[in-house]
Amino acid sequence: MERVIVIIVLLAAVALAAFSFLGPKPQGGTSTAREATFTLTEYAITPNRITLANARVKLVFKNDGNIAHGIEIYDTVEQRVIAKIDYIRPKSTATPLWIELTGGRRYQLYDPTWRRRGMEALIIVP
Repeated sequence: MERVIVIIVLLAAVALAAFSFLGPKPQGGTSTAREATFTLTEYAITPNRITLANARVKLVFKNDGNIAHGIEIYDTVEQRVIAKIDYIRPKSTATPLWIELTGGRRYQLYDPTWRRRGMEALIIVP
C-alpha cells in the first residue's frame, strides 16, 4: 500500500512539472517588455492596447500617415500629461521617448489634435 501511495505522489509531481513546462502559455502582450513601437496613421495608433513593464521604457513613434501628428502620454492616476512629442513629420520616426512607468497604472496615449477621431491607445502596467 505504501508503495502505491509513493508511486501516485511521484506521478503527480512529474505531471505537474510537465504541465508547467509544456502547458499553455499566456496570450497577448508581455508584462516584461521594456520597449514598444507605435505606428501612427490617419486617425489610428497601432497597437492600440499594450502591456509594458513597471520600469523605464523606450517608446518609438513611426508616422506612416500623410499628415503630421503629435503624441501625449497621460497618467490616469496622477491625472496629468507625463510626456509629449509636439510634431512628428509624415513618413518619419520620432526620436525615441523614454518614460518611467509605475505598476498598477494605465496610461492613455493619444494625438491631441485627432483624439476625437480615434487616435488613442492604452498602455497597461501590471
